[in-house]
Amino acid sequence: SQRATEEDASVTLTTQGTVEYLHHVVVLCRRWAGPISVAVFTPPDDYSAARQVADRLRDCDFCIRRWVSWHFFHYNVPMPSYMDTEIPKDCKFLTQDQKTKKRRSDGIYPINVGRNLARAKTNTPYVFPIDIELYPSAGILPKFERMLHSINLSEGLHVWVLPVFEVFSKYRAPITKGELKTMFAKKQAISFHQYRCNICHKIPNLTQWINNEESYQSEVTESLEALKVWTTVKRSKKYQLHVWEPFFIGTRDDPEFDIRLSWEGRQNKMQVAFEMCLMDYNFHIIENAFLVHSPGINIYNASEEKFRDKYSVQNNKLISTIRKDLIKKYGPNKDC
Repeated sequence: SQRATEEDASVTLTTQGTVEYLHHVVVLCRRWAGPISVAVFTPPDDYSAARQVADRLRDCDFCIRRWVSWHFFHYNVPMPSYMDTEIPKDCKFLTQDQKTKKRRSDGIYPINVGRNLARAKTNTPYVFPIDIELYPSAGILPKFERMLHSINLSEGLHVWVLPVFEVFSKYRAPITKGELKTMFAKKQAISFHQYRCNICHKIPNLTQWINNEESYQSEVTESLEALKVWTTVKRSKKYQLHVWEPFFIGTRDDPEFDIRLSWEGRQNKMQVAFEMCLMDYNFHIIENAFLVHSPGINIYNASEEKFRDKYSVQNNKLISTIRKDLIKKYGPNKDC
């Protein structure tokens, strides 16, 4: 259900996932401390387990009970009745890293259906669509609201990009930029997907962004400041960003994600980024906030890549068709 408290906030964090990833919502809620919309994909074999995990998280965690709305979706097939029996009624499971042993049932994960659903089920002026394992740095919501009160946006289309990082599994995900800088210098943290597709997420002038001294404050001072724009770019060849897939704060008026693209086939956000280039969006890269993946470096996994190859062929064909359709809609732009 929607929370009335959404009316007091400017941004809803939106995300999607399957049963084995729902424990990440605990971390998201504590770091975001504002409205969150979660779309949960539940094939028939997963439905009861997913409902039980969500219900127990809501019962046992005040933050989730206050801020999180859950939205379950599935293919058009008969669903089992919901039996709230498998997970103990007490909250001890929360001390077990909030994880369930249930693994998602086999089949394609329609990630973009989840992204669109989570975004559609919001009431705030702005939305922040991210993946469920990406943790926001401290205080992004109040900082964004302070920024809105202090700027006059020019005409055009605008989104605010959060740089993304990942850390090795034995380290805690940083909360402040000062922590991130220290970990980055020690090579404990790296740019997101550095070993998979560095250009898909890396921001321009990353080293300067990390080392910009003006963005390092005490934790108290940092908590009271507004978001600051590091630089503004276009998602284009001019900026060497024509394969960029950034995560950003925007609105429900931004392009929807194409539901034909699967998670397994990769590049499932590429269509939105390409469309935003054709629409001439301004991407404002934020200087004093970031996202960080849950601990563990994303490296090449041969068996997983082989499994995903056939889906990549499907996605690539679809992306080619989508690009042609978008060019017909908006007109060509060789810089995209």
